[in-house]
Amino acid sequence: MVRSVLESESLPLPKRYKVSAKWLIGLSALTLLVPVLMIFVIFPWLAEQAFQSVEEIDPAEVEVLRVQLLNHPQDQPDVGPVNMNPDDFPKLFKAIAGAEKVSDIPAATWLGEYRVRFKDGRRGTIRLYWQRQNPSNSSSVPVIWMKIGSGKYRGGEVLELFKIAGECAPRGTPQR
Repeated sequence: MVRSVLESESLPLPKRYKVSAKWLIGLSALTLLVPVLMIFVIFPWLAEQAFQSVEEIDPAEVEVLRVQLLNHPQDQPDVGPVNMNPDDFPKLFKAIAGAEKVSDIPAATWLGEYRVRFKDGRRGTIRLYWQRQNPSNSSSVPVIWMKIGSGKYRGGEVLELFKIAGECAPRGTPQR
């Protein structure tokens, strides 16, 4: 015999769970803890530099050097991005070596970057900027300013860096 739904017994009600203040506080704390850990632990660990100055870099230990230079002071063509030939690494690092440490970088024009990957997997980035020695004089020599990790440096001449990178770029592998 078939019983209709109306004749059948009522369906059991779903089990209700009590939400206590302890559970709400615990879930709220966990929800806030994850972003805090990301900001103060994980992101700084991922952004850690493998070096703090150009002098710490041994070109023989570098696996990949990606160079990109933009905003030429004399409106010449940009360089890169290009993975440079390993034979050119010493010349490219010498072009930015010998920089003096400074407390701050002035408002300067973005020049580009060196992205360095070592054979052991460590990585680092050298951010490059340029500004004329005397910003009010358009004929003064443009100089390099660098940021490596938290360190700031004042380096050599921008035109010399562009010249060296321009000579080395055809031997490298262009990147996108």
